[in-house]
Amino acid sequence: KIPATGKALAKQARAIHQRINADLARKTRGLSETGASRQPKKGEWSVKQLIAHLILTERDLQSWVAQMVNDREAGDDLEFRPNANPRVDALVDRLKTVAGLRRELALAQEETARLAEQLPRDFVTDRKHLYRRFASWVVEITPGHYDSEHGEQFDVAIKSSQSVK
Repeated sequence: KIPATGKALAKQARAIHQRINADLARKTRGLSETGASRQPKKGEWSVKQLIAHLILTERDLQSWVAQMVNDREAGDDLEFRPNANPRVDALVDRLKTVAGLRRELALAQEETARLAEQLPRDFVTDRKHLYRRFASWVVEITPGHYDSEHGEQFDVAIKSSQSVK
């Protein structure tokens, strides 16, 4: 169900993010930095790269919504911008650790929630089709993106990393 207001959407976003972050904390507990950097196979993302991808997805979501708020043409989705390996790797290089990446993810998620809270009233009431695009992303796509699209990738990367000390 789509929340009726930006404030309600922000509350729901925070609950979703809290669950995702708790699961990530559980999955990465005790994981070495070397292991978290290991790609299970050539061309597959490491744990660190997966977290960086989630951060970039949050940032691109915010930019996508800003386009809509500013009455600029916005595509149907985020395209594949958060999947550019040089971009993912640049973020991993800057943040370095799993803890640093998880902190940055939490900050990006909080920015998304605050964006929802601060949406112009007319965006929510008069441009409902655009608001629904954002809200649907938050309540449907975000959990599915983590659980269904990347859940198995995290599991494979973590299992692979356990052979590295």
